[in-house]
Amino acid sequence: MGSMVSVNGYYRDLDIDSYIEFLNKQGLRGIDRIAVRIALALKADFRNIILYGAPADGKSTIATYTLDYIKQQYGIDWISYNVDEATTSYNLFGGFDPSALVAGERRIHYGVITKALKEKKNVLLDELNRTDFKNISKLMGFLSAPYRLVLEESGEVFEYPKWFVLFATMNIGDEGNFSLSRAFKRRFLIIKVKYTELELKEILEPLCGKDNLLLEMCLELYKFTWQLAEEKLVLFGCGVGHLINFIKALKVFQEEISDYSIALREAVDMTVKMQLVDENDIFTLQEVEKRFEQEFFRKYRAI
Repeated sequence: MGSMVSVNGYYRDLDIDSYIEFLNKQGLRGIDRIAVRIALALKADFRNIILYGAPADGKSTIATYTLDYIKQQYGIDWISYNVDEATTSYNLFGGFDPSALVAGERRIHYGVITKALKEKKNVLLDELNRTDFKNISKLMGFLSAPYRLVLEESGEVFEYPKWFVLFATMNIGDEGNFSLSRAFKRRFLIIKVKYTELELKEILEPLCGKDNLLLEMCLELYKFTWQLAEEKLVLFGCGVGHLINFIKALKVFQEEISDYSIALREAVDMTVKMQLVDENDIFTLQEVEKRFEQEFFRKYRAI
């Protein structure tokens, strides 16, 4: 008989139903399928997890409340860091404090990860691929055997604790700025955040109320913009956040603008179209505007 691999990870006893109930109580709807994947990953002892998807699709929110749930159930707090183009190894791992060096002192500054390890906290790195990989490549050693991180300036060695969870988010589209090493990404379990039509309905119906037309338009915008993405006209389609903003904008614009078609156009342009296309790429913008005219506005503005 073949041998079975035993998984005795720190989060093996995580209760999936309790976790989903916690997320739902925070107002997160339509995310049960994604939440189950995250819970199963943690139970299987995958603790380097990337949530990947379109901007405004709730990746950071899901990660935040997941870490809150871990804090509630296991007593492990967490800290976050918003990665950007200026992020360096110093921000994540630390080194000598420059201000102290000017004064002739050798004081250690701990970055977000070393600080978290010293304080027994988990970490969320938001928009991980916003910085050049060479600036964070030191993380490779921590995520690979022998799973330790050395802070040369102090000589401290940080082992990868059995409780430590490293969440990260990545936006579709930001990869055009910096590309992470494939070997680096293989150190993570990557979970895609994207919604089915039923999940979108669950999220948007409470906001649309009895306005079935508004819900229909939201679903159409989601389908239509992701079709544009598949055709490489835009980098990504609508995120849930874009649709929520569209709902809020259209409700107000309908009250303030007597012409419905103008109100609809303004709401779509401001909250959806110009969020998806680079206004500096004039040829792409013209083609996207043409498609919106032919395939969306023509369908709805006369209603």
